[in-house]
Amino acid sequence: MKLPSNKIESPYVYIVSFIVALPICAVIWSTKKVVWPLMRIFTNKILWPLMRYIAIDLVRNIKNYITKTEETEQTEQLPTPEIFKDAPNLGRAREIQLDN
Repeated sequence: MKLPSNKIESPYVYIVSFIVALPICAVIWSTKKVVWPLMRIFTNKILWPLMRYIAIDLVRNIKNYITKTEETEQTEQLPTPEIFKDAPNLGRAREIQLDN
């Protein structure tokens, strides 16, 4: 009984390597010719504008949050006392201090 050859030049090695390499090459070729252009179109026409819109909206919301002012109630201004009404260099009195 003859044992199988251990040499790498065996014809079966070439057949098996061809059968294994053919689907791999087909996947690589189809990826290069079909999938890659579709992904490039998807990225350039859909993904980047969507990411840009999201980034602009996010920056706008952050700006609004940072510059947002709280609504506070207006405090009533105290009337100017009679003694200061005819004084030319004095502004309106903002507060009155009473010494106890």
